[in-house]
Amino acid sequence: MLKLTFFSLMSHAAIGALMPMAFMSVEVIGKMFFRFMSGLAVVLLLLAFWASPFDKMISSEFQSPQRNIVAVVYVLLACSVLLLVIMNLLLPRWTKVFLWPAIATGLAAAALLASTFPEAQAVTRPPQWINAISFMTSALMLGSVVGTMITGHWYLVNHRLSIQPLRIATRIFIAASAVRFALVVFVLLVLWLDGEPNQAAAIRHLFTFSGEGIFFMARLLFGLIAPLIFGYMIWQTVKLHSTQSATGILYAAVVFVILGEAFSKFIYYFMNLPV
Repeated sequence: MLKLTFFSLMSHAAIGALMPMAFMSVEVIGKMFFRFMSGLAVVLLLLAFWASPFDKMISSEFQSPQRNIVAVVYVLLACSVLLLVIMNLLLPRWTKVFLWPAIATGLAAAALLASTFPEAQAVTRPPQWINAISFMTSALMLGSVVGTMITGHWYLVNHRLSIQPLRIATRIFIAASAVRFALVVFVLLVLWLDGEPNQAAAIRHLFTFSGEGIFFMARLLFGLIAPLIFGYMIWQTVKLHSTQSATGILYAAVVFVILGEAFSKFIYYFMNLPV
């Protein structure tokens, strides 16, 4: 369970961190930023591979649909790594040409990763499209806060940098946080009002201060509510061009989002609920 959670967090952070770059100008923020961010994404993906959460499944003699999905996830993430390496080393002038395919293959891997988690017996798993969207929004939120934090830190490297890159990254982080929050509310309402009886019972259990309910309360506070509050605070400091203050808040936001997404994967692992 811990290896699978680590694999999810590392791969999500790697892919999501590329998203702010897609909307930034290379001429404004510089090639070094793009090289650093893409290099960081490669390192995070390699750390995810190093965790090897699916070794037992791959080495098994029995064929299964889940084993095939794991193979596709590995191939897609390997494609992202290859595209980023080519972008950095061979064709740096074509940064955006390789960046978008790297993001697309990574998000596809995130969507499929939801199917690789073992299915809990007590609660019926929601439709796969809900789980896939949940994992993709998780990647966007986790990666965007990491990307925004590094963007804010980049002003210590380049004191003459325009405020535009940080403004763009902050907007993406706030949008990703809002979408993630809205999706969790949507999942809770749909499964509670129109789901299977065991799903509705599991949702009610999440709002109790016992068992998985404690983890959900922590997930709600650290991973959903706090990032929106931080997003507002960051945006206010960005409007004042106070990049150091924004970066300081972003450090806290990164920690809270990582904790929140870790709790989210824990709940999904044990209760089949993509919240």
